Amino acid sequence: MFKKELGDDMGFLAWRDVGLNPYGNSVIVNADYLKKNRPTVEKFVKVTQRAFAECVKQPKPCVQALIDANGALSFDNEFVNWQLVEVLMSDKISQSVALGWHDDKRMQDDYNLVKDYVGVDKPFDVKSTYTNEFLDKSIKMKAIRAD
Repeated sequence: MFKKELGDDMGFLAWRDVGLNPYGNSVIVNADYLKKNRPTVEKFVKVTQRAFAECVKQPKPCVQALIDANGALSFDNEFVNWQLVEVLMSDKISQSVALGWHDDKRMQDDYNLVKDYVGVDKPFDVKSTYTNEFLDKSIKMKAIRAD
């Protein structure tokens, strides 16, 4: 969408290619809610993971559903945006471990980056902030097509 408006000077850069690799798509759950509703959270995560995997396989119906729910959007623009999201979702971990998997080293690197450049008032173990326990390891990200 932006390249159409800005011309060839507009490019695409995955931040991970220059050493900054924060997670963008994550499900965030209140700890109290999680304690009381583990089965619901588990089902939600599994359905969401399967939906993302299916949208990678067949993106057009997914983009169309987005357009149908948000009439002000353009299919062509959102399809291009989805293709960029696919690139960002596809990495070694999502292809080999599971789609949606939070890698311990990557999470620690993100924590250290924030700690060093922004600051952390009360240091904590970053592993206490996320879990992969609800993910289905049989669902992996496919390699992105070359087109």
